[in-house]
Amino acid sequence: VFGHAGISMVAVGANYLVGSNDGMYIVLDICAALLVLLIILGISNEQGPRPAGFSHHGGHGEKAHAVVDASGKERSPNVILLTNPSFLFFMLFSMSAGVMRSVMTNFQPFFIQTTMKRSDMDAAITQAFRVFTQIPIFFFNKQLISFFGTYWLLILAQVFGVLFVTGYALMPSGPEWYYFTYVLELFKGLWSSLIVTSCIRIASDIAPKGCEGTAQGLWAGNYSGLSMAVGGFFGGGLLYATGDLKTVFLITSLMSAVLTLVFALKFIFVDRVIGLPCMPAKRAPSAIPVKA
Repeated sequence: VFGHAGISMVAVGANYLVGSNDGMYIVLDICAALLVLLIILGISNEQGPRPAGFSHHGGHGEKAHAVVDASGKERSPNVILLTNPSFLFFMLFSMSAGVMRSVMTNFQPFFIQTTMKRSDMDAAITQAFRVFTQIPIFFFNKQLISFFGTYWLLILAQVFGVLFVTGYALMPSGPEWYYFTYVLELFKGLWSSLIVTSCIRIASDIAPKGCEGTAQGLWAGNYSGLSMAVGGFFGGGLLYATGDLKTVFLITSLMSAVLTLVFALKFIFVDRVIGLPCMPAKRAPSAIPVKA
């Protein structure tokens, strides 16, 4: 919650300072001072005894021990996780969501400034509006998971993402339409918060016992790292080929819509992790069947 609110405030403040005289130097000085402060606060003067069960890779969580699968072979939980088709398919889904996010992160401010002829400050203020839907989702995520289920939340998140990108693709380019971006940012807030809420839970559920933190870390690296790079290449290539940001947004939204439909059908009819009134869900995806 505080991270998303802080990003919005910093974006507005940084744009204001950069627009003033010597503003960039002020921003750099503030960032350097905060970095030094965080380093100082993070250094412990003395090390007390570690509590029982403490681990640097999961606090008081359980250690990841070797697992005996149904064939009687002992396997590493990390190997089980990385060879689990359900986890790999989930990572592919996350990649598609991250690519769409990357395209908008890279080109949305540029679109507002060049196509809509608005200022840098306007682009920063637009991004701040997403917190109005992000924060309620984070406060009520348990209730949402209980009501919808994690996989339905994941699909719903992608639907909001597709609507967000499609809105920019179809929106008129005139400066007077700038205020409509505030409405679109509400969809972006729903998209990003539901993605995080559902994917963290799904990664933990799929992982073997003791590998929950590893699975969540791999998901975060995929969604916030690898897919951002792939999305940069993808969006940049589209822009070079088409020369039009609206076309980039439209192609991105159409591809994401098709992939979301494919993923949803697999979750419903193959994995059976999403239920319908006529076809209830059968199970949650597990790593592998193991011996007791």
